[in-house]
Amino acid sequence: MTGKQLATILPFSIFLLISCSTAIIEPEIEEEGDVIDCSTSVINRGLVYSEGAKTYLLAGADTTWQFNITNWTLRACNLKNGSTRENFPALIHPKFDRMSDVVDNFSDLERVLVLRGNNSVKLYPYSILVKHETLNDNIDGKPIIVVYCFLADLTAIYNSTYCGSKLTFAISGYTYSDPKIADDLESFILWDRDTESLWWPINEKAVSGDFKGTSLIKHTQSSWEEIRWPEARELYPNAQVLQNFQKMDIPNGDLFVGTSCN
Repeated sequence: MTGKQLATILPFSIFLLISCSTAIIEPEIEEEGDVIDCSTSVINRGLVYSEGAKTYLLAGADTTWQFNITNWTLRACNLKNGSTRENFPALIHPKFDRMSDVVDNFSDLERVLVLRGNNSVKLYPYSILVKHETLNDNIDGKPIIVVYCFLADLTAIYNSTYCGSKLTFAISGYTYSDPKIADDLESFILWDRDTESLWWPINEKAVSGDFKGTSLIKHTQSSWEEIRWPEARELYPNAQVLQNFQKMDIPNGDLFVGTSCN
């Protein structure tokens, strides 16, 4: 992403769109776990609760949707929002149009994320990215996730295979900020549908679940960049362009039983 890789801020405000980041500053975690000593919307609505020795974060109107955040590395007091997970549906097998079919569909001001592979080029217009914020895709046969963080206006592409297993990512419905980290930049929290671990793109790590402590791995940064639509149209006449108005159901597959990569 020339000029705006994960450490670059792109403005926006969400559909409850999530935000990821590249301004990576390791959080100063004083202790694991949570001492609920605050009064916030998330806390007051009872979205954080305990059952026995475990602590959970409600993940939607269905009470069986929950994230196990026992001994996680964040603080519940810094959580914001708290809508149902995937209120912006992640794409799993995104469809693409030919450039020739959509060449006039975008304005000259449209920002486009370009991903170059060995034999193909994929274009992700931001006006479409903002509707999903997380895309599970592949390039050169390698599984990746494309994330656009609307709140922080940040974009990144990560590998999606960890510990030998391909994970499917989506937004959790929660955002998070810490005054000690990245100037209190508020960004979304991701989750993987396989283990229900939570991942915070600001420090690029899983913060709870089986993959807790595992680092997000960026896809080769020299292969992606942000440009404007006219330039994309000129440089990549044979590119695949992310298709608009896609809908995908949340899958109910078996959970992968794994451990962290550490």
